Amino acid sequence: MSLRKQITMLFFFLALMLTLQDARAIEFGIGQSKEELGLKYELSVTDHGTGRVTVVLDITDEGKLKPINSISLYIPS
Repeated sequence: MSLRKQITMLFFFLALMLTLQDARAIEFGIGQSKEELGLKYELSVTDHGTGRVTVVLDITDEGKLKPINSISLYIPS
């Protein structure tokens, strides 16, 4: 994998993590952190090199947000 591609993926991942830092419920921010809520998840990002990426969000524990009915990820272009 080229250095440029790795740097691009790193910047995308960091930008995504910054946008996911705040949990949101029904378009309103939640004042508690993911640790305070007991929310546990794994996030992986795959850059296909074609201008597209695949984002996989695996929630292992919903914590105090139970039940989670849906999740929307908004990634500005």
